[in-house]
Amino acid sequence: MTTETAILVSPEEAEELIPLCREAPKQVVHLLSYATPVTQKMLQFNNLNYYAVPPLPLDWSAPIWLRIQIGIFAGRLYFPFEELAHIRGFLGLGTDEASNLQTDLAIEIEGERTEGLSSSDERQTSTHNGAQVAWEEQTITKEARAAKLKATRMLTFLHAWLGTRGRGQDFTHTPMGYICARKTLTEDHAFFREIDDDESRRSRVQHAMAGDTSAPAQMDVERDEDDHSDIDEEELDARHRLTEEELRLSTESAANDEGSGDEDGEEDDEQCKSVSSDSKG
Repeated sequence: MTTETAILVSPEEAEELIPLCREAPKQVVHLLSYATPVTQKMLQFNNLNYYAVPPLPLDWSAPIWLRIQIGIFAGRLYFPFEELAHIRGFLGLGTDEASNLQTDLAIEIEGERTEGLSSSDERQTSTHNGAQVAWEEQTITKEARAAKLKATRMLTFLHAWLGTRGRGQDFTHTPMGYICARKTLTEDHAFFREIDDDESRRSRVQHAMAGDTSAPAQMDVERDEDDHSDIDEEELDARHRLTEEELRLSTESAANDEGSGDEDGEEDDEQCKSVSSDSKG
């Protein structure tokens, strides 16, 4: 039994609901986790099946109305291309196209009806039909203008709402920014390209299909890193030995300087003694 009903709860309320959902005798209510897709990589949360308590059935998928409404409420900026038409319909942006189709259909029906009349009947009813067509076109034009004004107000509110939810962050170059600006979105746009988060896995698969693996390259990189580390250690040891050699040489030179200083002092004493003896003689 599906009630098509969803209730938004805060994280604090979710903490209280988790044990209740787990211990319920009939698990008919599921607590779904959701994070607003403000980037393209966050679209994994868009389907509402990232984590649920209790676990969801394998064939369950979130209804489109739930994804659209919770997305607008939460300030979603990215969505898959399949939801574009539904979002435009929910916002009332398809009214202009519908009005144009209604106008074309009314003109076509009127043309088929007038072609079936005889020339005499056509003369009698031409004035009446012309007035009726003009009245219908005027009515459709008024409805189209009213729908366009309503859509403009909706987009103005949506732009302000998304800006508030995003705390002033610029979202011009996002799918929702394009909708607010009435810009055209196509399926081949960069917004809707699938992103492979694991590029390295893809490259390894390609190498494996080509009969090559990335393991030897990885080993070469590690070997190069080890060689570099060995060279660094050797340079460090050489510098250490050089420092010790310089310290030993500086110590020896200092000792030699002290020894030469003592010898010079002894020579000076001997000269002083010889001078004093000469003066006495």
